[in-house]
Amino acid sequence: MTIGSVATDDSDAAMVVEILRRDAGIQQAGELKFGHFAGRSGAQRRRFDVLTATLRSGGALR
Repeated sequence: MTIGSVATDDSDAAMVVEILRRDAGIQQAGELKFGHFAGRSGAQRRRFDVLTATLRSGGALR
């Protein structure tokens, strides 16, 4: 297991959360949890790929 953290301001965080919601197809209100991106089903695999793209070097969190 890898655990990390990212420091960002509220406006950047809001943009990243919006990108994750849009690209991963997560529609519900409330908190966005890492559990939404876990699992092996097709939808969750796609969501994991979106999360990976966001967090990798050159992604939304540079």
